[in-house]
Amino acid sequence: MFENQEKQHNTAALEAVLDPFAIAAGLLRNDIPVLLPLILVLASSSVFQGLYAAEGWAELGTFMSLDRLLQLGVVSFIVLRWRRKLAHTKGKLGSPLVAVMRIIIAGFFVWGVLTLPVVAASLSATAWAPSLFIFIFFIGVFWSFRFYFYFAAFGLLGGTLRDACRATLSLGRKDPMAAVRSLVAPIAVTALVVGMLSYPSPDGRSLFWATASSAAEGIFWILATYTGLACALILIDESAWRTAGLDPYRRERLRTLEAQGRASRFNWLSPRSGAKIFLVALCVIVGNLIQGFSMPPAADIKVQKWDAHNHGVSVVLELSDTHYHFRGFNPYAFSLKSQTGFPVSAGIAKVSLTPGGEQLSGMLPTAPGPLKLYLDFTSNKTEESLKGLDNMYLWYNLKALMPLKIEENRAPSTSTQDRPGHTAE
Repeated sequence: MFENQEKQHNTAALEAVLDPFAIAAGLLRNDIPVLLPLILVLASSSVFQGLYAAEGWAELGTFMSLDRLLQLGVVSFIVLRWRRKLAHTKGKLGSPLVAVMRIIIAGFFVWGVLTLPVVAASLSATAWAPSLFIFIFFIGVFWSFRFYFYFAAFGLLGGTLRDACRATLSLGRKDPMAAVRSLVAPIAVTALVVGMLSYPSPDGRSLFWATASSAAEGIFWILATYTGLACALILIDESAWRTAGLDPYRRERLRTLEAQGRASRFNWLSPRSGAKIFLVALCVIVGNLIQGFSMPPAADIKVQKWDAHNHGVSVVLELSDTHYHFRGFNPYAFSLKSQTGFPVSAGIAKVSLTPGGEQLSGMLPTAPGPLKLYLDFTSNKTEESLKGLDNMYLWYNLKALMPLKIEENRAPSTSTQDRPGHTAE
């Protein structure tokens, strides 16, 4: 009894003295030689997806699963690398392959708990189902934070699966906010880098910048692994630490990493520094959104036909985009307004690629075109009122493209966007 109390006291003293984010910086400092290869591994999936666009839910799900497999592989590599460095008694930590498989399986389980309710809510046909699935999603978020340190427990402590799961839940109960604090700086830094790489092409039309910003998302997995691992190194019980055969000079080893971290270039992983970085990232993201919504579409747009009916307007567009192949083009960004921006329609009721066809889900196919787009707008005005309007314009986000004079229904209007090699007509 007294021995257990002493171990708990030692662990509590360790938590009070050491700074997990300085330790994370020390871990990063020691792993500088492997950081670039890890970033390239994570970026490879984004590059592949940028060059080969997924068609259909099956391909998209396959790409996302492979992407998550790479991410969990990198997490496993970092944890097992430090397991080897901290190991004192060989053989007590079990098979590295078993640890990797456990981390990957648990990672996919957590991903499924967070993803499946959202997908089910978006696909459900009944009115009450989305609320139920969203409720399940929030329960999943709560338990995912309780189970957050699974990668550290599975990779560092070994033992049976039941023991590893118990150790994981124990870490989550010891400091319920540790997982949240460990995520602040990784999220902020990733948001800032992604926002900066998105600035040259905020709507995603440029394949290079869209791929670069997507590849930068791998930074989150690397930083979050190190901050989470550092928190776990402090929170692990002394008895579990010794049973796993880890370094008996735990306090001294962690103090060394802490000192190295404070003197390194990575000494900005604390939640306070992360909050400051996030404010800068928020400014960059807001600037990107404003710029993206203010840009004209890259595609050449011709209005082939338009017609008014009671409480609605139908518009047929011919689109072509030989330069960007409709990357970043949002078919749901169209609206009908006056020249000054006063709404004429309530919104788009339907977008399809064929007359009377199925509702278009997602973006347009990546092809140069030309292709036709059928838009149905809803309105609270009658057919006579709509036909009498002489100040109705087709808008794309915050940009007025061309006037629509329904009562005349003249030759098709044309909008050739401002981009290199093109002049507006």
